Amino acid sequence: MNTKSLLLSLVASLTLVSLAQAEDTTVTISDVHLCCGKCVADVNKIVAKVDGATGIADKTAHTIVLTAASAETVQKAVDALVKAGFYGKSNNDGIKINSETGAKGEKVQTLKIANVHLCCGSCVKGANKAVAGIDGAKVNADKTTQIVEITGPDKATVQKAADALVKAGFFGESSDPSIKMVANTGAKGEKMQTLKIEGVHLCCPKCVKAVHQALKTVPGVTADTAQKNADSFTVTGDFNDTDVFAALQKAGLTGKEVQ
Repeated sequence: MNTKSLLLSLVASLTLVSLAQAEDTTVTISDVHLCCGKCVADVNKIVAKVDGATGIADKTAHTIVLTAASAETVQKAVDALVKAGFYGKSNNDGIKINSETGAKGEKVQTLKIANVHLCCGSCVKGANKAVAGIDGAKVNADKTTQIVEITGPDKATVQKAADALVKAGFFGESSDPSIKMVANTGAKGEKMQTLKIEGVHLCCPKCVKAVHQALKTVPGVTADTAQKNADSFTVTGDFNDTDVFAALQKAGLTGKEVQ
């Protein structure tokens, strides 16, 4: 091969490489949450699963640069990142950051229930677990403030969550007058000498102490048998049953009369 042919061949090869590179699609996604090496590793792992795509995640710049032979492949890589919980801004109008959050533009309902008995981590777990079973509701029980905050898409959902909290033996004051703390205690406002109560949250000695102290404030109550993890306990003396439940609820707890 003479020099002229060699040069023509080299030019042709370079042209083909340039054309191939010109066909590549690159997008830079900025403002991505990349707080640590684990975030970066997760991004690289996600992009690696998209055939034909390559990615460079920069923790310092909080950017991800994606490259592939086609815009379609780059879009698949972006979609995979969003699905995994990463989000940012695309510098390529042809590559969209599509996040189907399910949000409907509706106002979220928030309820704060104050003065709930939350003396320990188990109380917090118990309150959170009680509400966790309500579809659409989210809960945050704060031991320090003794507040349980419930959010939901509508008041009906938040009311169900509040009802679930009461059913689990907790009680408090609702920040929304339209959402009630309804405890069906079974009390009839009658004088009693013995009353058996069930459903009160009693996960630890502090819970038991709270019950003892609450019942000591009830006129006529002489004793109770509340114990840790007890499903029920008995109150004795000469008292009004309504007063017993009122005292428990003031202490952030509730239950119901065993029939």
